[in-house]
Amino acid sequence: MSKEIKEEPKLPPPITQAFNFASSMAKFVKSGLKFTSKAVYSNRLAMCTYCDKLRHSDGRCSECGCYVEAKAEISSEACPLGKWPAVKEGKTLRRVGKKVGTGKAVGSEVKKGKCGSCNRKRK
Repeated sequence: MSKEIKEEPKLPPPITQAFNFASSMAKFVKSGLKFTSKAVYSNRLAMCTYCDKLRHSDGRCSECGCYVEAKAEISSEACPLGKWPAVKEGKTLRRVGKKVGTGKAVGSEVKKGKCGSCNRKRK
């Protein structure tokens, strides 16, 4: 009994992946940073799971090069094969505008002293 090892599909060229990512992020920002509901996300992932373009080793779509778990979460995204559409409604990310590591919102008043993330003196 020999098991057939199915070769995973190849990803698009790096320049295509970079273009797809930049386009996706532009649409995401234009949409107001909206994410899908849990139900839409689950349905999208279910469709991707059985798609022959899914690379199971890294969870990426061989058609566009995206990580399907991330792409399925963004409401402005659609499957490049037409298996699921973009949706207009969605939830906005509530943490937008926070600086990583500080917990302070961008534009909030910053006290003089040392920076919490890099320990440099503030002006």
